[in-house]
Amino acid sequence: MTPLLAKILPFDIQTNFLVLAFAGGWLTAVAVYYMPKAFGFSKALAAIGMLLFFSMYWTIGYVLHDFALSEPLMFLAITLTIHAAARQRTLRRPARWPRCSAKGGRSLCRPPPLHP
Repeated sequence: MTPLLAKILPFDIQTNFLVLAFAGGWLTAVAVYYMPKAFGFSKALAAIGMLLFFSMYWTIGYVLHDFALSEPLMFLAITLTIHAAARQRTLRRPARWPRCSAKGGRSLCRPPPLHP
């Protein structure tokens, strides 16, 4: 996806890759800030997490040094996926399923039949 976007942008190809690397790193840092908040951490801990993200050379420094890579947008996609998973509500058990109980070491939990 990165090479296609670099081809579409109006600047020369090297500048396009650098712009995509910078924007991908910056947007990933913003997503890293909101990801701990989705898990219930405080704003201070989310900010510390974002600063730790910026302090790792292989995440920001390397992709800006060798900016013709696809990692910045891949970091963003992975971070947004984790954030989306964190914001999902827990799945509830359908009302049709029986309650599970254990008697005499045996589990009496059976799923509903496959056919209605």
